[in-house]
Amino acid sequence: MEPKIYVACLAAYNSGILHGAYIDATLHPDEMLVLIGEMLEKSPVIGAEEWEIHDFDDFDCIRIDRWEDLQQVHDIACFLVDKGELAAKLLQELGNEEVDYVRQYMEDNYIGKYDSTRDYVYEMVDECYSDLPEFIACHLNYEAMERTLSYDLIEIELNGYVYLYHNT
Repeated sequence: MEPKIYVACLAAYNSGILHGAYIDATLHPDEMLVLIGEMLEKSPVIGAEEWEIHDFDDFDCIRIDRWEDLQQVHDIACFLVDKGELAAKLLQELGNEEVDYVRQYMEDNYIGKYDSTRDYVYEMVDECYSDLPEFIACHLNYEAMERTLSYDLIEIELNGYVYLYHNT
């Protein structure tokens, strides 16, 4: 994953000219500003000063706003490079919360990786009630338990697995 943003010169854009540059979003925001300044200096419109993000690439399912703060862009890009597609899906699921919050959420609320949520229910019942007699266990409604638990879980489907998190 190599997240990038395309930063456009607004003076050129408003003149009907496409002028901008793709910038590595994992760079420190100060470094991005230097590259944006260099792009503006090369603008076909003399004295160009304003810019905005017109495109982004390799941010998975995360959308980057055209006026997104460069520090936020940097934080998201580094988080995605570090944690991958699962982080992107969780970031999206949590409503694009701050990256630090989502990073902590991933650590504190992670339950596990399962073939299905039902497998988690089976495992939980087995761990909690391992001494449950079979004549009682065979009457448990795992489907109902799964439905009830789904309100307390965040389920992220990825590559044929379900990653479960406590929804707190």
